[in-house]
Amino acid sequence: MPVMLVLGVLDFRFHNYFWADFGSGWLRWIEPIAMFDFFSVLSVYLVLLVVMWGVLTGMGLLNGRERAEQVFSWVYVPVVLILIGAVIARIFYTPGPEVVHSFYFEIFLDYLAPIAGAAVLLFSLKESKSVFENFVKVFMGTFAVFGGVILFQHFSGVLPGVAHDFLGRLSWPYIDPFFNMTAESANHLAFLFGPVAVLGFAKVVAGARGWKRSTGASIVRRFALPAATFLISFAVVVLTKSYTGILISLMLFSFIMFVNLPKKIRLYFVVGLVVLAVAGVLSQVNTRKFQILIGNDSQETSLNRREQIYIFNYEAFKVRPIVGIGPDNYKGFFRENMMEFLGTEFPTIEVPPHTHNLLLHFWSELGVFGLAGILIIYVGVLGKLFFERRRNEFVFVLAYLLGHGLLDVPYGTPENSLMFWMVLALILVQDTYKMRAAR
Repeated sequence: MPVMLVLGVLDFRFHNYFWADFGSGWLRWIEPIAMFDFFSVLSVYLVLLVVMWGVLTGMGLLNGRERAEQVFSWVYVPVVLILIGAVIARIFYTPGPEVVHSFYFEIFLDYLAPIAGAAVLLFSLKESKSVFENFVKVFMGTFAVFGGVILFQHFSGVLPGVAHDFLGRLSWPYIDPFFNMTAESANHLAFLFGPVAVLGFAKVVAGARGWKRSTGASIVRRFALPAATFLISFAVVVLTKSYTGILISLMLFSFIMFVNLPKKIRLYFVVGLVVLAVAGVLSQVNTRKFQILIGNDSQETSLNRREQIYIFNYEAFKVRPIVGIGPDNYKGFFRENMMEFLGTEFPTIEVPPHTHNLLLHFWSELGVFGLAGILIIYVGVLGKLFFERRRNEFVFVLAYLLGHGLLDVPYGTPENSLMFWMVLALILVQDTYKMRAAR
């Protein structure tokens, strides 16, 4: 699954570079309504995975004992709410003037496929702890290799596609494959590699607890992959220059360290963090990105734009609080109503494709049921993060996505949506093994 996630990114981003079938390729949706209704290899993989798992389970070829023992999980509630939201959204769906994905394709791509794939992952990994541990190694190893290729392109520029955007931010392989291979948002890389960096760091810290009892060879086995994953992934995040991604990552690194340190040295740790935070801000003062952020540049600041987007969201919520705007309808709705809601017009290139907030994104696409679903996930994960005594490592990973989701939408592309539900499934799998160990 992690390998296919990466291949899905590359397939979509280099789709028109290696084969010119954008108009009528075999991966197109039957009777396409929107221009981007086509599958990537990731979508095809998820369909085949779910079908194969269902067939093998029905034939009794998979061990169903663990599934029969399943008890109710709080995660089932948001899943049901999201599915209800999809049904309600269909009833009230009216496509806007700019439809990127048609309704059914959007629902399949961002909700049905990733949730179904994560469900197969959940039920399969609960049956074998060794398979679960190997999956986590493959997960980290895949992104370590992928990140290594990205860093190679950053410094060499020899691979197809533009490596950086106009601010010099790392964006490869997030390039527009249909319009001259130009750079797209660097934040997409932060969405993918921020969670992996947090996972690598959490694994390093967890491994450090018993390092004194380890031999040289076991230390290498314990630390090599997590350390490489952390260093490579965080290097990618830093080079994207995503202030939100970097800040959320550092906050989670600090929190992981804080809860694992002896209480007598925690105060010194916090003082050190404050000093490092001040030094970090000062190091950015003279960069163009920081100057744009505070308004000392000819380009509109991202803070000003976010403020306008959130005002628009507030006005839109007042108009359509129950049913939302509709799947993939936000950009067209924004264009149609920005003069009424904001009294100004955005340049075409700056019209936002989404709400820039994960909570409001679920409301926008699935109405109040989607909003309720994602709220339950926030409450459940943050509750586990702050109140569990022995914290699940994958809670930190999903906390990155939820934290970044307060100012952006780390969701809505096939790989981001799968990453979200995959990590949520891994939280439940690890909880299962912790409960069994405590019996």
